[in-house]
Amino acid sequence: MWRDAGYVDALSSVRRCVLLDHRGHGRSEQPPLAQAHTMERYAADVVDVLDDLAIERTAFWGYSQGGEIGLALAALHPSRIVALISTGVISSPDRRANSAEDTDGIRAIRHGGWAGFLDPAALSSMPAWFQRQVQATNPEMLALWFEAYADWNPWDRLSQMAIPILMFVGELEDPEHWNSRAAELAPNARLFALQVSTIWEPTSDPTWSCRSPRNSSTALDLPSSFRAEPFVNLDHLCPNGGTRRRPRYVRGRFEPAPLMP
Repeated sequence: MWRDAGYVDALSSVRRCVLLDHRGHGRSEQPPLAQAHTMERYAADVVDVLDDLAIERTAFWGYSQGGEIGLALAALHPSRIVALISTGVISSPDRRANSAEDTDGIRAIRHGGWAGFLDPAALSSMPAWFQRQVQATNPEMLALWFEAYADWNPWDRLSQMAIPILMFVGELEDPEHWNSRAAELAPNARLFALQVSTIWEPTSDPTWSCRSPRNSSTALDLPSSFRAEPFVNLDHLCPNGGTRRRPRYVRGRFEPAPLMP
């Protein structure tokens, strides 16, 4: 997804990009129990990858669920992250309402799969690569995450996150301005809202999402932390040398796969 959207081509020219298939996605295994899908476990998986690659500290970019994992990484392992970009709307600060919505989501997924959870018409309007990403993902993995997420509350931890945080969100996907409220709670957070329904919706300037941190730092005033460290998000590894390595979740931990041309 990150390659198809143009991010890797832009970023890999100026920094090392580490993208991983987190558990339940891509080439990683699909643990069938909710306790394997907690935010604590997801964040620890990222740390496992950093340890395997001998990366002490990193900047992190996550979309949707990946953004939540980034917040968990900042909260639980602050010594390993220097800056965070989250893309997409944060979960509701009303935890009771959020839990009820997740319960409805679990029911919809288990009754009708992706078609029961996502509006097919809305999905069909998204880029083809985004549709492929959704269709290639087992919806049960999302249902299990919803189950485990009931015990996690990022809102209680935002005020303790001292790292620079940049939140990207489509204005129409955040009508109640949750990201704006979240950015006010985190000491060094900024919000960048686009006038689109979701962050992946095509805009009049399709290159906005493909600019490297070096080029976009002027427009968005990104702190230097975003440009000084390796960059982690959720799919595969793409070093500057053009090789690729895909960390996979296997038998309870992430294991780097052999380098591939």
